[in-house]
Amino acid sequence: MARRRRQMRRPLRGPMRRAIRRGMIRRQRRIFRRQRRMIRRTRRFIFGSMIILALANSRHNYKFHQEDVARIENYYGRPAEDLTEAELIQAMRKLGINHLDIDDHENNKITDDVGEEY
Repeated sequence: MARRRRQMRRPLRGPMRRAIRRGMIRRQRRIFRRQRRMIRRTRRFIFGSMIILALANSRHNYKFHQEDVARIENYYGRPAEDLTEAELIQAMRKLGINHLDIDDHENNKITDDVGEEY
């Protein structure tokens, strides 16, 4: 039995191609807008020589020494507020950094300043 060769698909042309391209651009804009919102919601709190990073879309806050935050920022080459939680955890593992425990006073201060969205 002879196998039939499958016909090659032609690239889209005309108005359909423009509609698909427009949809892709809109999707990229939505993703970019969501990323900017996350970055804006990320906060940095300074308590003495410690820094607490309250990351957007995360239930966890991370407390570090200032030197550790500087090492993480040098590792990625951008501010710690711009990192996602997964990138932060990866940098902590790679650099051997442990986060510190947040006490109730600091946790209340974060909740008062930011609200319950974290």
